[in-house]
Amino acid sequence: MAGERKRSEPQPVEVLDPTLKAELKRLATLFLMSAITLVLVFADAVLRALPYDLLPAIVLLMIQVSWFGGAVATYFYGLFVTIRARAWGWVVLCAIPLFGSVPGCVAYSWIRRGALERMILEEERQGR
Repeated sequence: MAGERKRSEPQPVEVLDPTLKAELKRLATLFLMSAITLVLVFADAVLRALPYDLLPAIVLLMIQVSWFGGAVATYFYGLFVTIRARAWGWVVLCAIPLFGSVPGCVAYSWIRRGALERMILEEERQGR
């Protein structure tokens, strides 16, 4: 038929190495967990610094319990991820509870994810 378009066949999609894929998944989980915890810590600090009661006491308690639980989870999961990646400098930073672990985990997951993405793009460019 004259009106038919010739369809191009889809190009095969390269699949990531399973270990790299697992590391990216761990980094994404760590980033979400630690970033949400950091936001809750800042929200709690701001709300407690206000001179009047903006929210009921139970809401402040819920925020505090949430960031404390997130800090504990971030501490242990951050240690797991950094030890697994053998990033010993980051392990030392993430071993400091709350003041080191939460911001350190945010920074580590962001920096490491960027480095992995650059590595993947570089390999892709060299493959062409």
